[in-house]
Amino acid sequence: MQRRATTTRRPGARPYPRHTHSRRIAPSIWADLSFRQGQQVFRPTDGSPALVGVVGQLRLDVLRARLANEYGLEIDWSTAEFQFARWIAADDRTMLDRFVTTYRSAIAEDFDGDLVFLVRNAFDLEYTGEKNTDISFTDVKDIHRRKSDR
Repeated sequence: MQRRATTTRRPGARPYPRHTHSRRIAPSIWADLSFRQGQQVFRPTDGSPALVGVVGQLRLDVLRARLANEYGLEIDWSTAEFQFARWIAADDRTMLDRFVTTYRSAIAEDFDGDLVFLVRNAFDLEYTGEKNTDISFTDVKDIHRRKSDR
């Protein structure tokens, strides 16, 4: 089973609950939504607010409606500065650690704790890939490989 990452021009947004009490229940809701098809929740490792990755603007509208109807949670969005998300891996853990340190502000974890590289545009993705040949960038998360790595 594979999960699709965000690969379109408008990958997602940062969620901001409108009411203070909503901020306390939001993490459990994001955990539930991480398992649903069509969106991923990314937690930047630099402490920035979480990002919701989607494929297209319509997904954000649907997600907003579902959060309001199913959970009574009204959400506002701010557009994310990133256009693409790629899961990253390397055979050499030292190389991966060096990459994560170098690009700290563009690294996030998905719900499973796997590392994701967030990219502003296609040029940055291609350029970074050319400069870091030891790192593999994938737009589809391979769940089977993750299970066999443990």
